[in-house]
Amino acid sequence: MSADHPAIAVDAVDSHIAKWLAVEPEMEVALAFAGAGKRRAMLWGALLNEWLDATFGLSDAGVARVKLAWWGNALQTASIESPHPLVRALVEAWDDRVAVAPWVALTEATVELLEIDDSPRDVDALIATRRSMAQALGEVERVLWPNSGAPDTMGVIRSLLLRQWRGHIPGRLPQPGWLPLQLLARHDLRMQAAYDGLGTDACRALLSDLATELLACPAGLTGSRIRRIRTQFDALALSRLQSARAQPFRIGGFRSVWGSWRAARGAPE
Repeated sequence: MSADHPAIAVDAVDSHIAKWLAVEPEMEVALAFAGAGKRRAMLWGALLNEWLDATFGLSDAGVARVKLAWWGNALQTASIESPHPLVRALVEAWDDRVAVAPWVALTEATVELLEIDDSPRDVDALIATRRSMAQALGEVERVLWPNSGAPDTMGVIRSLLLRQWRGHIPGRLPQPGWLPLQLLARHDLRMQAAYDGLGTDACRALLSDLATELLACPAGLTGSRIRRIRTQFDALALSRLQSARAQPFRIGGFRSVWGSWRAARGAPE
């Protein structure tokens, strides 16, 4: 980095990485298998966490759109001069490949998702609402990791749904909704009651049915190493939801290490 570039605030970048790992602690294990691309994987995880937090973590869709517009513009015009330390770090790590057209498509697809007011009719409709955003995310990752190719779209859709589920705040109707009306009717649950009681036995039965249907949609282990490992962890989480486990992301020990190694194996960076 030349002397006239603003210094990348290491502490600020590390705080974003720590924020991501606080949300997805299982990914600490995954990073051990990220190979030479570990730093890039950490930066992408931190950035994607900020993006998904803006998408699913805000109660006001209008505020979410403003925040996403800011991130979208920052990434479309990314440079080493960016005022945000995470964007500067990304530019340095990827030699300016951050500023690519797919960020435009990702911003548009994410805003389009936030404009959906109705809850999905069934699981097929739920998948359809997330497809454009998942494809746009996959294209960004394909550009960032050109030797690894694009991730499987269904795998990214599962990841988006599970991220929204694990970040849900009781008492708040999520925007956009992700519990299919068909499953709510099957389990005789009202929407607000279901979102308020996701940890109850009745809701675990609903989530088990949802997980069963999502697992019936195959998701291939493709893309970068970090994406392949995320896809593997998501499959394990869905299996635990299917078994009505209260803590589907509590993945540790040998199974976690073995699954990460298998998912990462053979993925060029």
